[in-house]
Amino acid sequence: MKSGMFNQKWGGIRRGYVCIKDMFDATLPFLDYRGVLFGIADSDEKRMSGVHFGSTYDLAYHYYQDPNYLPVIAGNEPDPVFGDPGLPKAESSLCTVSAYSDNIGLAMLRSRKPGREQREQIQAVLRYGSHGGAHGHFDITELLSVMRYGRSFFNPENCWWGYAHFMYKFYVQCSLSKNMVVVDEKMQVPADSRKILWESADGLSAAGIEVKTRWSYPPYGGMVYEQDGQTATKEELARRCRMIILFCSIILRERGSISMTACCRSRAFLESRGRK
Repeated sequence: MKSGMFNQKWGGIRRGYVCIKDMFDATLPFLDYRGVLFGIADSDEKRMSGVHFGSTYDLAYHYYQDPNYLPVIAGNEPDPVFGDPGLPKAESSLCTVSAYSDNIGLAMLRSRKPGREQREQIQAVLRYGSHGGAHGHFDITELLSVMRYGRSFFNPENCWWGYAHFMYKFYVQCSLSKNMVVVDEKMQVPADSRKILWESADGLSAAGIEVKTRWSYPPYGGMVYEQDGQTATKEELARRCRMIILFCSIILRERGSISMTACCRSRAFLESRGRK
């Protein structure tokens, strides 16, 4: 482990091989009726297009002719090389059912109330599984996402600071900023977890996650990027703590309330150093 980065692959082994087609198929059950994938870890919700995916599903359909790719292709701009303007129209049948993935750690539940359009159904995601290395958040058992009517009630980037900012490791990824139970306002240490309950039926959808782990203090002051000229000194930590207190006071003035844990601990550190 380095700075809380766990790279172990958890969730068990279902089979001893992975095909190229599997990389296209894995995402499909988790796309909603719009073709939007909810956010996880350092990502936000997005369609399967753009800088990260581009024309991949046009290319995949060109080779595999899988009709499950058609709704994804229809929701995006056609690729000028692999795109086919004569493709038949199709609606996804996967966006109506619940799904889970033990390795990445997603248990997604969808309501199936009769007579209700898919956009009116509720979609909720529970987080477990592998941590995710440098991009992993300390959020096992978190209610990761809740979506309905094409809107999100909660997602990972409700709180966001860029990678270079010390608040990224200090606050964004920590358990305290998640929709989960936190012990003593500390940070959850990543550990292997298990899905102990799974039920997906018309009248009831349920999932349960079990994890046994330790709790630790978050990395006060965040990451130190020496390549950017940052230094891991007590003076630098004190400077960052003063910035946290200033940030908390601004948010408190604008919103009227804020979790004061980070502010109080930063002030306690400064006072122990004889500074105010």
